[in-house]
Amino acid sequence: MEELASKVSALNQITVDIHNEVHGQHAILDRNANSFSDFGTSFATTIKKLNVMVSQQLGKSMCWMVSAIVIVFFVVYFIITRTNST
Repeated sequence: MEELASKVSALNQITVDIHNEVHGQHAILDRNANSFSDFGTSFATTIKKLNVMVSQQLGKSMCWMVSAIVIVFFVVYFIITRTNST
């Protein structure tokens, strides 16, 4: 009888541990969901502001200039990495 009681006690402890682990993982998922939601809101706001900027003539020029700088940066980066690897 004592052996059965010890097995039931061990099973109870395992169940409690599983419950605590699930609760902890659920809290982590909630925090991640909130972070993604905040990111989505910020991203949507940024896109709206970008659309307003692009709709203006000066904004279009600025976008082309920034795009050109980014492209030149990546081209230079790839050239440097290729020359260093050989």
